[in-house]
Amino acid sequence: MAVTIFFPKGFAWVFTTLICLGLLGRSIGFFKNPITWLSGALVAWMIVTGYLGNPNFDPSKSYLTPYFLVFLIPIIALGVTPDLAQRSVHFFLLGCCMAASLILIDRLVGLPPIALWKDTIQYLGNKSIMNTLLFAIGSSFFLCCCLAESSDANVSDNLHSFYPLGAALCAWITLWTSQSRTSLFLLPVALVVVLIRENFSKRQKIIATLGAMLITSSVLLSSPTTAARITQVILGLTSTQSSDAKTNSVVVRAEMNKVSFALFSSKPHTGHGLGSWEREWEIQRQSSGAHSSVTAHNEFLGLAAQTGWPGSLLLIGIFTFVGVWAWKNRHPWSSLGLIMALTWFWGSAFNATLRDTVFGLPLVFLTGICLAAGRPSQTKNATVSIA
Repeated sequence: MAVTIFFPKGFAWVFTTLICLGLLGRSIGFFKNPITWLSGALVAWMIVTGYLGNPNFDPSKSYLTPYFLVFLIPIIALGVTPDLAQRSVHFFLLGCCMAASLILIDRLVGLPPIALWKDTIQYLGNKSIMNTLLFAIGSSFFLCCCLAESSDANVSDNLHSFYPLGAALCAWITLWTSQSRTSLFLLPVALVVVLIRENFSKRQKIIATLGAMLITSSVLLSSPTTAARITQVILGLTSTQSSDAKTNSVVVRAEMNKVSFALFSSKPHTGHGLGSWEREWEIQRQSSGAHSSVTAHNEFLGLAAQTGWPGSLLLIGIFTFVGVWAWKNRHPWSSLGLIMALTWFWGSAFNATLRDTVFGLPLVFLTGICLAAGRPSQTKNATVSIA
């Protein structure tokens, strides 16, 4: 009998499980962490509402598994040492630069579309959104490192000259060549949040914020790719009755939100159970002509439709605590955790950040690593090192 295995996804889940088992014993305070309790409550509520909405509910076929990923955030944040986490961030930034360099070379001289880098140099629809989101996160991280060095005299940095170059390279990919609107708007907003967080004077923050907005606007307007994506948003909001309205992703997302809200309104407390949104959308799209989809492209509304307001509120609580955790820790690296909290909120409003493991796996790993990197050092009076 022939057996077919989708290796990359299967390997990712095996690797994730082994990391959980390896770090759980080192994650001191894991069972006392609010994210752990909120995650447990969310998964339990999903199972309860699943049976309430469908007596024949099968957890193995309900898309429940991806939501277990939220447990990884406290496991990694508490189990990985700050030094190892900071080096992990550096390797992530190095990977961003390597991928951006491949894209730059492809734009200048052209590269053959071989399997090794084809998914990096080409934009292949929705599955490439995460690639550009990672570039936006990487550019924000680079800028965060630059700002931390400027605002904290105790920060010693051996790679200070590399950070502006990396930020520029990743920002160029995000703003100039990206077709992901989520990434386009995440980068400037993340920069503003970090500026508020760092130890700059009010005047410096205002000048830097206005400068960031001016530069971002100039790049967006001058790039034909990004200008076309922004134009699509405007057309989608103003021309919903045109013949191509249903092929415009903005209009399609609006229709998905209507379906989600209708489901939520009919059963606001318990929802219709996991998997119900896909069935309802399949019925609705027959008349609208929109494409099929297994996710609501809005994690909050989709979850509210399937598990009621408690499920959506628990998810908001998890993302909120990530931001609170990072905000309370007055460490130069903790601003990275703020960027990840913002990414969760912004990305979840337009995509399925947990339901789709293409988003979920990278985001939970980065969030946990960033929170771990910002943890206080165990050594008293130790010098904070970014490199």
